[in-house]
Amino acid sequence: MHKLGLRVLSLTYNARSLVGDGCVEMGDHGLTLLGKEYVREMNRLGIVLDLSHASKKTAMQAMEAASAPPVYSHSNPYRMTPSARCIDDEQIKAVADLGGVVGVSSYSPMCYLDPSTRPTGEDYLDRIDYVVELVGIDYVAIGSDLHEGFTIGTPIMWPATTKRRYPKMMGRFDFRDIYADGFSSHTEIGNVLDGLVARGYVQADIEKIIGGTH
Repeated sequence: MHKLGLRVLSLTYNARSLVGDGCVEMGDHGLTLLGKEYVREMNRLGIVLDLSHASKKTAMQAMEAASAPPVYSHSNPYRMTPSARCIDDEQIKAVADLGGVVGVSSYSPMCYLDPSTRPTGEDYLDRIDYVVELVGIDYVAIGSDLHEGFTIGTPIMWPATTKRRYPKMMGRFDFRDIYADGFSSHTEIGNVLDGLVARGYVQADIEKIIGGTH
């Protein structure tokens, strides 16, 4: 897969895999022996370890085994939104200590302030602020997880797939309001940039957040 161009890889997708537990598993048994070999081989090949969707124990053990910076490509602060897909302060600090980044997502189930209300662009920016204040500007990025045109976003596909598999995590949200209002499309990235400027971020910091050189 590396020879075909694979450069980022997650260990799990919510549920348990052969390499470790996902974030929605009832128990958290962490990384498997095979998982440790995965981490070592990914580091050797130069494939970035993505800890999003992994359980806390799996992620923490993967970071202990890692010799290269990992990332949470799309995971938000649990303290702000208590979702199984969010990560706590210890996880945020651990990935920053290794030189990795946390990509903040506009996905409503990870970004809401009130679970009965669609989050706003300001709610999204609040989560960027939180990570910046916790670990610094060098360790935060945009990790929108936008799936524009994705087939799951239809009245038929949504209740039959994601909504059915993860009803608790999805809550009241459906495909029509699954992203924060103001950042639900790649075309709305300008709203995020304007919001960062309004909050006092300087150009050099904004360039880091949107993928510039750290």
